[in-house]
Formats: sequence, C-alpha cells, structure tokens
Amino acid sequence: MGVATNANESGADAVRKALDRGGIGKYFGPIYSSGEVGFRKPQPEFFGYIQKDLKLREDALCMVGDSFINDVVPSLGIQSFWLNRGSAEVRRGQGYTTIKSLDELIFHFK
Repeated sequence: MGVATNANESGADAVRKALDRGGIGKYFGPIYSSGEVGFRKPQPEFFGYIQKDLKLREDALCMVGDSFINDVVPSLGIQSFWLNRGSAEVRRGQGYTTIKSLDELIFHFK
C-alpha cells in the first residue's frame, strides 16, 4: 500500500517520518508527492506516473481519499473509495464507493 499526496512542501521523506511518528509507517510502501512527481491529483499524469512506477495496470490500482475532487478518479479506470467521515455531503455517481471509515475497506477486498 502506498501514499499519494498533493503535498508540495513535504516530500516522500517528510511524509514517511510523519507516518512513522504515528506508528503506521511500516504499513506503507512507496510515497508519491506532487512536489516530487511534478503533477497534482487529480491530473491523469499524476496517477499515470504512479502506475508506470509500480508497473501495474490501472485496474490493479485503488485510490482511497477524503477529497472527492482530488481522489475519486473512476474516469481513469482506477477503483476509487471516497472517505466521507462525518460529512453531510452526499454525492451520487458511478465508478466509486463511499465509505465512512477506513475499517469499511476490508469488506471490499475479501
């Protein structure tokens, strides 16, 4: 599992340190930041860079994020999960799943 962030100031090392401080760094592999990749989510080039780097087809990728506009990218063929924690906002559409907590992910990958 990797991290894809729009952080311009924080590169992969800074993000890794933050994950380690939170005790969850060991669960994450590659980290991609827009500052280092040169593109931002939701630009197709950002996700294309990750796909190429990981040598995976787009249908083998999964994106989980709390920004509907930046993280939900079904038009790119990437399985998307919108993490909508406690927001009253409701969106309807195809090609993505809305979850309220990360715990819900386990039910989608059995």
